[in-house]
Amino acid sequence: MTRRFHSLIAVPLLLSVLLTACSAPPRLAALPASVPEGFDLTGLWQLDDQELKSSQFAARRRANALIAKDPEPVKDAPGAALFVFLEKGQQLKVTQTPAGLFVAFDRAIVEEYRFGELRTVSVGPIAAQRATGFRGRALTIETLGEDRVLMRETYRRDGDELVREIRLTQKERVLYDEVVRYRQVDP
Repeated sequence: MTRRFHSLIAVPLLLSVLLTACSAPPRLAALPASVPEGFDLTGLWQLDDQELKSSQFAARRRANALIAKDPEPVKDAPGAALFVFLEKGQQLKVTQTPAGLFVAFDRAIVEEYRFGELRTVSVGPIAAQRATGFRGRALTIETLGEDRVLMRETYRRDGDELVREIRLTQKERVLYDEVVRYRQVDP
């Protein structure tokens, strides 16, 4: 009787543990920290005039300002909370070191990205996982929100341009997609 009783308890307990493990939030994997040969984004970069006039850029900037003031109303919209981690600027001052990248947006806000980092970042009540490293010849910054929305930013050079691509996805569905091009002001 005791052995049967233990079996009756063990099976549901094992199933419960397995289901709990399967429903655990996804985790980001660390990205390679090795800087590709010749990769250097250092310089002062100005937003392309066409990008500056884009209504998408202006709307995105207004939305970011609203979210920064009060993130609570947007926390339930998929991916909206991640916008607090996304900085935009008309001018970027980029300083690259062997271990990381410092990006000053309009000389006001500075973001630090350490190559190979995997950490938790937070702004007020909103927290997310962040991984920074290289995929090919692009610096990739992945930020995963609590709602399982992934924001992937890449920085790469295309000739004399700095190209920044930003994409938010949730279960393979694209929620937001933007490519921003900057021209170098001082080489």
